[in-house]
Amino acid sequence: MLLGIMLFFDGALLALGNLLFISGLTLIIGPQKTFYFFARKQKVRGTLCFFGGIVLVLFKWPFVGIVVETFGFLNLFG
Repeated sequence: MLLGIMLFFDGALLALGNLLFISGLTLIIGPQKTFYFFARKQKVRGTLCFFGGIVLVLFKWPFVGIVVETFGFLNLFG
């Protein structure tokens, strides 16, 4: 049980999941539509939080990064 929780906040696995999510979204809707989706004026707060969370995960702050990413994800897709 504890091992599963520890793996949930593993920085390498979170970074790999983020990379796969963004590349999968790009493959599904295309690079141009992906860029326009994240660059819309109404989605600026969600985009900044989502990519800020990715940066925090890469800088070895996985718990804070996942919380910020979740907030950004909800703002983008909610």
